[in-house]
Amino acid sequence: VFYIQLPIPALSKRLLPEKAERPLISHIPDEELPEFIGKHLFERVPFYSRAHHTLNAENKSLEDLAEEIEGFLV
Repeated sequence: VFYIQLPIPALSKRLLPEKAERPLISHIPDEELPEFIGKHLFERVPFYSRAHHTLNAENKSLEDLAEEIEGFLV
């Protein structure tokens, strides 16, 4: 199990363009989204901390992350 970790500002930036298609956040005003994400991340920490591997995805491409995951699988 992998937990791909991103800072709250990066998550907000990633989620904003598709907010309307995500029922959990579609009603949240844009300026409140970072706080909402932070609250939910905090609540989910006990579950995320159970992952076998935690990857910091900040400033990494999808290819970089795929290579990092592949390294754990071989």
